[in-house]
Amino acid sequence: YEGEWRAAGVDFGTRGPRLDEAIEVTRRLWSEPVVAHEGRFYGFPEVAFEPKPVQDRLPILAGGESGAALRRAARLCDGWISMPHSPDTIRPQLDRLAALRDDRPFSVTAHAYELAGPAEISRWEGLGVDRMIVRPWRRSRDAVAGLAAFAADCL
Repeated sequence: YEGEWRAAGVDFGTRGPRLDEAIEVTRRLWSEPVVAHEGRFYGFPEVAFEPKPVQDRLPILAGGESGAALRRAARLCDGWISMPHSPDTIRPQLDRLAALRDDRPFSVTAHAYELAGPAEISRWEGLGVDRMIVRPWRRSRDAVAGLAAFAADCL
């Protein structure tokens, strides 16, 4: 939200480039013994960051559906998280991502508007979706009953 950036005294228009640089710096901190950085938004002298992640490459997932957000996910990250979609409405974003990506492993997390039942999961898988975010209720007061029904139907 733009107001949050203004309240912090930071230019809202720089949020994307700031995140790009932060991803670059974070990857270096996770993988190099000592890192010094002098960038457009961040700068620091040599530092050691410990402990390092146990994994060779700790995955970074990006969300968003603007051209810049999809480019960031495809080029700098290990996966993408969608906004709420149906299998039909997510397809254009998946096509755009596929055109931007290289051959590195890449995960897709889809935020589904609704999931009618277990049979629908294969449709999402066919689109290349690895994980799903579902919210099987419409109103907060229906959350417990919605989760129970979802578990009974889908798990």
